[in-house]
Amino acid sequence: MTTLVERRDLPAALPARSRRDTETDTVQFAQAALAAAKQEGLRLAVRARYVALAVIACLLPIINPAWEQLYYVALLGLFALIGWAQARVGRVGVSRPELALLFCDLALLTFVIVGPNPLGSGHWPAAMQLHFGNFIYFFVLLSGATLAYSWRTVIAVGTWTSALWIIGIAWVWWQPDRDPALTARIAAAIGSDHRLFQLISPNSIVFG
Repeated sequence: MTTLVERRDLPAALPARSRRDTETDTVQFAQAALAAAKQEGLRLAVRARYVALAVIACLLPIINPAWEQLYYVALLGLFALIGWAQARVGRVGVSRPELALLFCDLALLTFVIVGPNPLGSGHWPAAMQLHFGNFIYFFVLLSGATLAYSWRTVIAVGTWTSALWIIGIAWVWWQPDRDPALTARIAAAIGSDHRLFQLISPNSIVFG
């Protein structure tokens, strides 16, 4: 009798097991698809980064043909190395090493843009670094983030960029005037046109 009851229950149990197996296979397939999409996005982002870095390395000597540009060309190698590391540690879900590398990307770029060039011969005010529109280089990193990461990570990258840029501008704001006599001569030459003074003064932070 027990054997007959087990045989009667067996057809009812088979569909339930089949459904569980199907659900498990579906989840595994979705996870594999997400992982493949993430890796493909990372590879695309890293390749785009390498192309952008190569173009920037070629343009820098053309824009400013001076030996001091070697400092920035060397730092491009660090950005390439960070991109390679991101492709190695990237995975689906929250990855602290991956987020740390993203933050290092943004922090290094902020330092490069705001900080003075140690190979530079001129002693310009720190605010002059903001007169060259170098913020556009952030879009190389931001565009790569949109190719490889979720919307939450993209929002985090944008928030970090804003916070780091504000910190960088605050640091520039607190730097002393390296040549007060030059600033005074410019102010005397311009007169009462404060807007023009804000545009051409070497100590002016161009907030726009």
